[in-house]
Amino acid sequence: QGTMGAVTWANIKVEYIPRVTKILFSPVKDFENTIDFLYRVLRMRLFYDCILLNSTNLASIIAEDFDKDFEELQATLPEWTLILTLSGMHRYPEEQIGYQEEALNDVLKNEFPDIEIYDALPGFPGVARRLLSMIGKPWPKDVTYWKNRYQGGCHSLFFITKPMMASHFINTVQEIAARYDYPISDLGVYLQPIEHNRACHLEFNLYYDPYNYYYADQIRGLCNEIAPVLLEDGAIFSRPYGELAQLVYDKAESYTAALKRVKKVFDPRNIMNPGNLCF
Repeated sequence: QGTMGAVTWANIKVEYIPRVTKILFSPVKDFENTIDFLYRVLRMRLFYDCILLNSTNLASIIAEDFDKDFEELQATLPEWTLILTLSGMHRYPEEQIGYQEEALNDVLKNEFPDIEIYDALPGFPGVARRLLSMIGKPWPKDVTYWKNRYQGGCHSLFFITKPMMASHFINTVQEIAARYDYPISDLGVYLQPIEHNRACHLEFNLYYDPYNYYYADQIRGLCNEIAPVLLEDGAIFSRPYGELAQLVYDKAESYTAALKRVKKVFDPRNIMNPGNLCF
């Protein structure tokens, strides 16, 4: 975060843009079973992208006319939706898609018959087309970023954990939010497996009106109560900022001491982004 030095040299990995991409949807009936399914299939490296979104976050992303569409989508979308993409790369892309689908269908038939996967999200025509146009591209400049579409502001808590722990963390955040009278329906949740599902990025999005200063303070207080509980339960905040940074570094005393020794070597006068992280 700019506290140790300036990057003057880097490696860049270049890969082909997929020539063919197919998007798949699975309305989640059993969250834990879906996590088990991901443990099984992601180690096979079948998918180019894989995300789990709850209805609030998915509605924020896919609503075309937000004022007209969002509330209806939020109320009618599945509680959770698994979104997968199959991609054919530079050589024989159609054949690559074909064997990926064949392997996926074998796993579904023989091991996870209760999980249903569709080419289109049932009951929501046009969602596949809309998401396909967005995959692999930056959010459009002329459209309000999806995290700021709902109420204008969003406080995000994100960390790394094991996928098998996701439901525990979700339940914990919902319980604490309820004590603050924060509507559970307004809580966005986003899960993305990493390292072939060895771990996952788990993110909670708390939407609020930034011009309602009292409510904004309430959200800040809610997040300050949630974060220590998550940290104590094993959440790894790998990119801590602000008040969260102090919480994380206070807990890792030896790591913090080592960082401060390194900081003195590279930046003895403390001129590089002073006041951030634990410095």
